[in-house]
Amino acid sequence: MAIFNQHGKAVANGVLVSDIIHDHLSSQELFVKRKLSFSTREEFLEQLQKVFSPNTKIYSELKNALKENDMEAEKKMRRKAKASKKAVIQHVVEPVKVAQVDSLVEEKGYSLEELKGERNTIVSGLSSEQQELAEATSILEIRKETLKEVQKVFDDAKKALEDANSEVSSAEKAVEASNAKLKDFQSRLAEVDRKIEMEENKSIYLVAPGYTGEVPEHGTFISSVDVKGIANLKVETLGTEIEPNFLDMINAGFDSAQEYARALKFVTLIEYYLCNDMQYNVLVSDSKIQKLISEHIGGQNQHSNIMLDEMDTV
Repeated sequence: MAIFNQHGKAVANGVLVSDIIHDHLSSQELFVKRKLSFSTREEFLEQLQKVFSPNTKIYSELKNALKENDMEAEKKMRRKAKASKKAVIQHVVEPVKVAQVDSLVEEKGYSLEELKGERNTIVSGLSSEQQELAEATSILEIRKETLKEVQKVFDDAKKALEDANSEVSSAEKAVEASNAKLKDFQSRLAEVDRKIEMEENKSIYLVAPGYTGEVPEHGTFISSVDVKGIANLKVETLGTEIEPNFLDMINAGFDSAQEYARALKFVTLIEYYLCNDMQYNVLVSDSKIQKLISEHIGGQNQHSNIMLDEMDTV
């Protein structure tokens, strides 16, 4: 890839490097000297970047050097314009006299040679002023182009800022909507969990003393005494109890009055739930307690489901 002049001829990369780095040509001077069709430095640099794409270091040096050259050219133009302005001010008096050439000829009798000399002076001043005007116009165009570039950067940044604000606003709305949905799901989940817990705890299990069988995963567990291995067990003590009977104890198979008394308290608990027409399940692993339940509850036990540990069943 190369940069071509107005005649379609490629300009060698080495020539461009020499013009910019060694000769310190400005953009406009380079365009004129090499007959390039670029109107702005940015257009030229855009093409130059493509030419030197394999070597970004050289491109960066050329870009910085060209910018410095343009700045120096502007300074020279400003100094020249300032000097020209002084010359124009000094020359103001002279052109006034030129306008009065005829009267000068008549009044002071200037010769033709003197008039021609005066004319040459005027033509020279006019030419100089035209050149200064061209240079000032060139500076103006450069400034306009710079302003256009800065304005474009500003407009692009402004649009990017507006787009970013719009995206932030959209993201905030999305987060707000997600938070609302999340709260709704959390509320619904808590309500369902509450209902599940209520349903699970609806099942009442009356646990016999010394129960060693399998314990259901959910439910409300109640006994007349503490039972090892069962968490959240409620111990309920009733005011009334079944009257102990020695023969009853022997028939059930108890050889300890203390164990028999504990078992009677549990049977009393079953009777309480039975009399209050409540649904319940009985967890019992001791066959003696099971016999005692059968003896005192018997066929009345219509609201219960007795779960007997098979290992202890006689």
